[in-house]
Amino acid sequence: MPKRTDLLKVVVTFGCIAAAAAGCVVTASLAVAECVTVTSGTNYEPSSVHVRIVTSRQGKPLPDVKIDLDTTGGQRPFLTTNAQGIVFLPKLPLGKHCIIATALDSAVAQLCIEVSSKSEYTRSSFSIELPPSPTMQELVKAERMPVLDHVQGFMGIVQDPSGAAVPGTKIQILLKGSKDETHATQIEVDASGHFSTLLPDGTYVAFFQSSGFNPKTEAFEVGKKFEPKNLRISLTIGRC
Repeated sequence: MPKRTDLLKVVVTFGCIAAAAAGCVVTASLAVAECVTVTSGTNYEPSSVHVRIVTSRQGKPLPDVKIDLDTTGGQRPFLTTNAQGIVFLPKLPLGKHCIIATALDSAVAQLCIEVSSKSEYTRSSFSIELPPSPTMQELVKAERMPVLDHVQGFMGIVQDPSGAAVPGTKIQILLKGSKDETHATQIEVDASGHFSTLLPDGTYVAFFQSSGFNPKTEAFEVGKKFEPKNLRISLTIGRC
């Protein structure tokens, strides 16, 4: 386990074994508090033409996840992960590709890669962590929350107690009064801790979740009559 730190550090490790069946394994690790988790980044990760994707939720393999591959070459194959949460992509052309993972409950996560190696003897392996759905208890609690923020648009930054950014934080947004989490808007905080998405006027609740931190719920109202404002969300250190 890494020692507790006040700053978030993204550690990208690469391990390659030429001509091996597993090939080149690429993982992006986010060190947060006393936890290490594998998460997809918002930047283009280097990759070979052969790619394996592993989908998970809260550290457990997540099967039956739909994989939508948006490539620079125009190909859009639709694949599904197996019982172990694994799927092997077709051989990819050189260039940039974004992989969209959608769970059965409509939770969404994205990973973008850039294929720069033509090697037939290496395989890049990436993990995509799907956000958990809010529990019924969390939804009921959210309904009772007062609306303190009135904003023109949903945007802001997620930070830890020291003020450092918390990249990779998953955000799920529901209309206040709706308990149907399958229609939640799902976004992810970028590498600098910022988030934004377009929402119609209305009152919402947002669920912020990141490994190593306690989840947080915020109620807010979006309206064109309000002043532009950046929300500042502070997550407290929790347990893995």
